[in-house]
Amino acid sequence: MAVEPQTTPISLGKRACVHHWDSPQWDRGVQRSSGTHQRSRGTGLPGDRRGVRPPWKRQPQSGCQRNCTEQTNDTNLPLWRRKVELYLANIPTDLQCPYILSLLSDNVQEVLWASDLPTTATAGAIWNKLDELYPVLDDRAESRTTFWNRRQLLGETVKSYANQLRVLVARAFPDPPKDTKDLLVFERFLEGVGDLSTRRRFIQEPPADLSCAIRLA
Repeated sequence: MAVEPQTTPISLGKRACVHHWDSPQWDRGVQRSSGTHQRSRGTGLPGDRRGVRPPWKRQPQSGCQRNCTEQTNDTNLPLWRRKVELYLANIPTDLQCPYILSLLSDNVQEVLWASDLPTTATAGAIWNKLDELYPVLDDRAESRTTFWNRRQLLGETVKSYANQLRVLVARAFPDPPKDTKDLLVFERFLEGVGDLSTRRRFIQEPPADLSCAIRLA
């Protein structure tokens, strides 16, 4: 059964748990990003940091108000950044810098300072520098191929299948508006649902939208 993507809460200080860079998933994250990137032994830093999507690990749970689970797949900076920004929403922008820095491992902080980032840098400058040092690879072409070939797996519920299509379409087509993405998911769902009789029924009597298709499948 396919696992739905989990949104693992992360937070700051005593408010909740946070995942840091330099985790046990580092090697796997580097291998998935590019076969040419190697981890430098004894330093925890990749030999070539550009193009590598840094993974995270969990901070000790003392004082946590939320239950945090070990993060295994969230290896891209944009996703982690959105989670951090969620918890920084009530903190003035000019006060966010120390919070962001406290969430980075010592190794990543060393990379930032080695890149001549000023100690007085703003939160925006820190994010821009992290984007520069750890750019997310553009894998839209591969994601589109995966999306168009994605069928409902054996034992996968129709709702889980639809959720996976939503994740894939966001990766494959990040620019179109939500209505366009929803239509793509709807069309792929009709063609990829596992039950043959259901697919035939959808061809003869197309459902009105994705929600209707999920109910009828």
